[in-house]
Amino acid sequence: GVSMTSLLGVMARGLNGGDAAIQLEAATAVRELFAIEGVPPIQEAVDAGVIQPLVGLLSDSGRPTLQGDAACALANIATGTSEQTQAIVDAGGIPPLIQLLSSPDGDVRHQAVCALGNIAVGGPAARDL
Repeated sequence: GVSMTSLLGVMARGLNGGDAAIQLEAATAVRELFAIEGVPPIQEAVDAGVIQPLVGLLSDSGRPTLQGDAACALANIATGTSEQTQAIVDAGGIPPLIQLLSSPDGDVRHQAVCALGNIAVGGPAARDL
């Protein structure tokens, strides 16, 4: 079978690519991967390099579905260890998530609130911001 890390690596490449449709598919796939029952593949996602491109997609205001999927995936990653949560902070995730709180899209706002809430409780480094 395909390992979770290699699958997430493919998704990371899709997120990093220039093709808008592929970015959306990849963001949706990462979001759905975390929705599966069981232990979420948080460390695999961190190792595969999905955090930085997900943070980058938060600023794509022309595509609210993409913003919501990216924020949801980051919210799920932020339920992990304080180190995993810190990776979102280190990637510059907090300012764009704060910007999303004023999105006209209700799902985007909701996902941003979830992500920021999870980051806030995720570790001592995040709480000191």
